[in-house]
Amino acid sequence: MQRQTPLFCTVCSILAILSLILVGCTAADNVPTPYATRTLSAPGIAPSPTIDLQTSEELYGEESGYTGAVGQSDLTAASLPSRGVLPPAAAATSESSDSAATVNITLSDGSLWQGDLYAPLPGSIPETTGLVPGVLLVATDRIGWGLLPAQLQLGGLAALVIDAPNNSTDLVTVLSSFSEVNNVDPGLLAVITADTSIPVSLAACQASELCDALVLLSPMEREATQFEELNSLPKWVAAANTDGASYPVALSYITSVANVTFSEYNTGQGTGLLSNDGASEDIVTWLTETLKNQ
Repeated sequence: MQRQTPLFCTVCSILAILSLILVGCTAADNVPTPYATRTLSAPGIAPSPTIDLQTSEELYGEESGYTGAVGQSDLTAASLPSRGVLPPAAAATSESSDSAATVNITLSDGSLWQGDLYAPLPGSIPETTGLVPGVLLVATDRIGWGLLPAQLQLGGLAALVIDAPNNSTDLVTVLSSFSEVNNVDPGLLAVITADTSIPVSLAACQASELCDALVLLSPMEREATQFEELNSLPKWVAAANTDGASYPVALSYITSVANVTFSEYNTGQGTGLLSNDGASEDIVTWLTETLKNQ
C-alpha cells in the first residue's frame, strides 16, 4: 500500500523555507537604531532631550530689573479674562519726576509702549469707592505737558502721559491698560489730546467705550467729522485767537457740536496753550467737575 504524506507537514515545510528566505534577505547590520526608520528596525532607544532650567537672572541678566512681578505672577493680571489687556508694568528705569513712575504698556502685538503714570495720591482716594477718575494725556511729545499731569494728580485725579501711538488700536489698548490701574475708576476716564495726535485719539474714543470726556487743544478742520460723531461726550476745546488754523474750527464747534465748552487764549498751539496763565487750572477744574459729576 502507498503511504500518503500528511498535508500539514507540507505546509510546515513551505513556511520554514519562506522564513529562511526572509532571514537571508534581511540586512546583516539590522540592529536597533536611535530613531525610528522606514526599514525594519527595533524601537527607538534615544534618550529624552535634556531641558536646562535657568533662573530669572540667567534668563534676563542681573541688571535687567526683572522682578518676576509680571504676567500671572501679578494678582491683577491673573484675574483678567483670557486675552485681557495687562495693566501698566513698572519700567526698569525712570526718567520722570518724583511724582510719576515710568511704566510700560504691552500692546496687542507684544511690543511695549512707554508712559509716565501719575498714580492716585493716597489722600485723594475716597473711602466710599476707593477709586478716582483717570486722565490719559496724548501728544506727539509727552514732555510738552509740563506741570499739567502733576496738577491733575494734586486735583484728585490719576494721569497717564504717553506719546501718541501709530494707530487707534494701540491707543485703545493703552486706554484699556490704564483702566486696570489700582484705584482708577474704569468708568470715569478722560482723554486730553493736542494738535497732530487729535485724529488717532478721536478714532480711539470712537472705537472704545472707555472715553467719558474729551479735551482738545488746537483742533484742525480735518478732524471735524470725527469730532461730531462723539456728540454725546462732554468736550472742552481750546485755541489761541492768534492761531488762524485752529481758532475758526474751535469756534465752529460751539454751534455745530453738542456738549462743547470753549476756552480762548492769546497765544500758543497744541500743548503750547498751557503757557497761558490759568490754562492748566481751567483744564483741571473742568475735568474734575465733569468726571466727578457723572
